[in-house]
Amino acid sequence: MVEQHYNRLAALLLALAFLIAGTCAQAEAAYTPPPMDDFTAPLSEFGPEWPMLVTEQFAVIINPGLEVAKDGSCAIWLGNPEGNPCYLMLDIRLKDGGLLIYRTGLVAPGEGIPAVEFVPDALAVMAQGQQEVQLTVRTFELDTFVNLGDITLGAWLRYEP
Repeated sequence: MVEQHYNRLAALLLALAFLIAGTCAQAEAAYTPPPMDDFTAPLSEFGPEWPMLVTEQFAVIINPGLEVAKDGSCAIWLGNPEGNPCYLMLDIRLKDGGLLIYRTGLVAPGEGIPAVEFVPDALAVMAQGQQEVQLTVRTFELDTFVNLGDITLGAWLRYEP
């Protein structure tokens, strides 16, 4: 009698494990890639003075001097050079605490984002004056949107409300 009870319990646990495994597999199949950014511009609008960072896998153009205007706009000039083998996405985080204050959408090769608009909630957590931020450039494969890797750069952001 006790053995039958344990056999039923084992069968029930096995069925539950298969159910959970099936649910997890379905969750993985429902991957949605990040959205494309709505505010891109052709790289021809970028000035020649912006530096290009080149790694073994990709290149990125970025403005190293970030100044946030009173209206929350900031000239970031994130550029994805023509011929780059990936989409780019940028996260801007406060260095102290790592709070995400801005995330772009995907930027295709040959395009860039001239400026970003910080929302009031992000402006509320920024300190007045100069503060350290982390700029994480995330890369995504062109066909599958698989993350190819990230690179994090230190930068200074200046905000005078």
